[in-house]
Amino acid sequence: MFFPDSIQKLFPKYQFEVKNGNVSIIEKDTQAKLKEIQFSHDEFWSIDTNMIKDFSSFFEKANSPDFFHKDCDGIFMFEYKGQKYILVVELKSSFDTSKIYYARTQIISSYIKLNILLNMIPEYEKDEYVFKGVIASLTPNDEQLNGISKTMLLPNDDLKKKQSSFALNLYRNKEKTITKGLCQEIAQYELSDKCMFEELAFNYIGVDAGNTSHPLTIAEFLS
Repeated sequence: MFFPDSIQKLFPKYQFEVKNGNVSIIEKDTQAKLKEIQFSHDEFWSIDTNMIKDFSSFFEKANSPDFFHKDCDGIFMFEYKGQKYILVVELKSSFDTSKIYYARTQIISSYIKLNILLNMIPEYEKDEYVFKGVIASLTPNDEQLNGISKTMLLPNDDLKKKQSSFALNLYRNKEKTITKGLCQEIAQYELSDKCMFEELAFNYIGVDAGNTSHPLTIAEFLS
């Protein structure tokens, strides 16, 4: 299903592990209120995100735009009902719309760099996988939602409105699909289809206040 031998040979510094039963995405910030999302399934293949972080350093040294300097909390692959998936995951402790929107940026940046690297592997075919960007946070309360809704009265070109629109749609629908054309941060750069998407679905996981960890099955997540 996957290609551990090829990728381990090419990138021996990093860990690419088969996880049986569950995989945990850990927030390493000691101040974080949401510390872990745990997915359960028969088998996962976990990708070492240090590989993405180190690749981000290359873009920093190359003086590439700040967008390419971002990374995420976790990446893993699995198969469900005959379909292969890759999840790119970012955890946020609060439903701050600027942070939720920043998670969007982190996930897109990680997606691009991941595909640049994976396309070095002969067995990898991007079109065989369904990619999902996953943003998890503590669930907003009514007061927060009312405040966010008020920002929707701002002008359309206001950044805060753009952030709020993305966050509210994600929260209400649990999924928000964006197209390549909506990624204004990189619109001026002509990226190969091998590392860019035509569209990418984002999924939201809300965690009740007071919980630092949240378990769910892949079947629940994809339902």
